[in-house]
Amino acid sequence: MLKKMNEYQKMKTHRQLEEHSWDWFVTIHQREPDISHQWLLINEAMERLREEDENPPLYWFCFSTSGFSQKPHAHGVIRTSLPRSRVMKLFRECDEPSVKPIETAERLHEYMLRQALETTITNINAEVQQ
Repeated sequence: MLKKMNEYQKMKTHRQLEEHSWDWFVTIHQREPDISHQWLLINEAMERLREEDENPPLYWFCFSTSGFSQKPHAHGVIRTSLPRSRVMKLFRECDEPSVKPIETAERLHEYMLRQALETTITNINAEVQQ
């Protein structure tokens, strides 16, 4: 059974997300969803991002089983100097990646955390040169 983030985890993560500015909101749905497979695809995409971006990227992804289908999917935020088209290509192995610019970060963070499972992919605590 996959556990959702508890209130303390949500509050702590929300503060961490608010400390940074983000460029892209990413959602990944797989035809045959499996969190471990999505975890691998996201990590591979982030490795490609680190190789291509001249600045150290920031990212945070969570997994969710909320929604109509109740199938696992991932949401994440990324800070990078790369354009949307390039970010889309980094997620090329994902069946249905969605990459959108972030307009209202506060609402987006609340949306992600409301659904978030305990399993996350993050580097927002990493030392980053600003």
